[in-house]
Amino acid sequence: MLSRAALPLLATLLLFTNLGAPRLWDRDEPRNAGCAAEMLRTHNWSVPVFNGELRTHKPILLYWAMLGSYTVFGVNEFAARLPSALFALGSLGLTFGIARRLFDKPIATGSVIVLSSTLMFNVAARAATPDSALVFCVTLSMYLFVCENGLQKPYGTKTWSHWALYASLGVGVLAKGPIGFVLPICIIGLTCMLANGPDVVRTESRWQTTWRIARCTPLHFLRTAIAMRPVSGIITALVVCVPWYAYVGYRTGGVWLTEFFWQHNVSRAVSPMEGHSGPPVLYYMVAILVGFFPWSVLAAPATAFTVRYFRSLDPYASERVSIRFLCCWLGVWVGAFSLAGTKLPSYVTPCYPAIAILVSWFVLHMAEATAWRPTVRLLKLANGTLVLVGATIMIAVPIAIRKLAPGSEWLGVLGLVPLLGGVLGWIRLTQSRFTTAIQWLGGTSLLFCWLLFGFGAVQISRNQQYVEFLGPIRTDDRPVLAWGSLEPSWVFYAEQNISFFTTNQSDALQQYFSQSEHQDVYALVPRHLLREFPVAKGQAVREIHSTRYFLKEAEVVLLHVQTIPATRPELAQQDSRHLQ
Repeated sequence: MLSRAALPLLATLLLFTNLGAPRLWDRDEPRNAGCAAEMLRTHNWSVPVFNGELRTHKPILLYWAMLGSYTVFGVNEFAARLPSALFALGSLGLTFGIARRLFDKPIATGSVIVLSSTLMFNVAARAATPDSALVFCVTLSMYLFVCENGLQKPYGTKTWSHWALYASLGVGVLAKGPIGFVLPICIIGLTCMLANGPDVVRTESRWQTTWRIARCTPLHFLRTAIAMRPVSGIITALVVCVPWYAYVGYRTGGVWLTEFFWQHNVSRAVSPMEGHSGPPVLYYMVAILVGFFPWSVLAAPATAFTVRYFRSLDPYASERVSIRFLCCWLGVWVGAFSLAGTKLPSYVTPCYPAIAILVSWFVLHMAEATAWRPTVRLLKLANGTLVLVGATIMIAVPIAIRKLAPGSEWLGVLGLVPLLGGVLGWIRLTQSRFTTAIQWLGGTSLLFCWLLFGFGAVQISRNQQYVEFLGPIRTDDRPVLAWGSLEPSWVFYAEQNISFFTTNQSDALQQYFSQSEHQDVYALVPRHLLREFPVAKGQAVREIHSTRYFLKEAEVVLLHVQTIPATRPELAQQDSRHLQ
């Protein structure tokens, strides 16, 4: 087991290796990073704006963090991702603290290793998105709840952690909106209700117990809500988050508040947006199996062992209370987003610390129960799954990326890591060396994530040529427009705003050209729409160069469009020559 001093070093190596080497990935990363860069250029630290338009998708916390990072390191990929990586480091430390208070140091250490070597946590930690900030805020609130309540006291007590807990929820509202307050409160409330519910009388039948619990539920709910001291707590949270919301509402005439709360909260909850939908239960089951890989191969043995463990455990044991809290954390978060209309795999990342602690608890406790033969068989199945996934990566990855990212086919070699890890783990299990088999799984997970995100992502990113492609724009002061397509990364790497016109806005484009300041411009046009580009009489159009869209087979062309003065008709001979 790693020492506590080695854990921060290991986490830093995983999260910071080549953090700024890959280009920003469309579409969310350049939107967020570009928004902060534009706020920095305009000396505007309060109203999120991207490409000259109000950005109402996310609150201010991530942009503030990026602005601070840009001030120190300049506007670049590393500075844009640094806040997410630091939030992730904080989440790992808080996960250790929660597991240490609920269980013991070995489980706490294992929790950090598990969480830091899962796919979706690394994605959040290395992306310029607010997901890592929300994970940190939620984990912080859960840590403060454990510090305050200890999961053993009847109700909350008046300590410093009570005020800090609600303040952290206020920060969560600044990170992602109301969800940063509502769901953590639901987790805490459900945990308190279950911990302080009516005692189960062993002589009662199941129906009698259910009826007695149902009768006292309203009163018990009210007592729990009062014990959580919601008035002082809500006031504390509002003091933290309301000043900015009130100010941005004032600066935008209420537009930002209306679009954010209605469109990006209520509408996303009641109906799918941007095509992000899925079956209510199955969607997040699959999302967690993929996002928690490689540790998700333990899903079957962990479930079977936990059921057996609870059947044989004294119902009043302290560990049962801790497991129940973690299950509330997982169940409330996954359940709430399963009911929501819009679904994305990243939405359930804030419950990953709870899953990591549960997996670590399962692994270390199962070491004492290896005599239970079904557990060993299921562990062999888990290692077989790891082998299968590794073989699939080796075969499928070169085929999948041959056309989209030529030259990166060798990344299929990364499949050797889970393949060999699964084979060696299976061999150790046949030798009844359970601890060594689990160590192989841990080492496999750490190595796979380090190679995939630290080096594999860099290789894939080399196929994005937007920095070189937009070089002439950055060194010139001509306006830039995009017709038919606009990638957010173009705005970030062009280092200026880009006017966008759809293919149905030909008249608006001609009106744009008629303005004196727009008679000598750059235009970004997809090659397959090049012949449809509306060129008016008296305009000279020259193709500068082109490049492929990132991870697409289509091309985008950079044009120089110049309106020829009536006094220079000889220049009009260049009109539309490249469009024929």
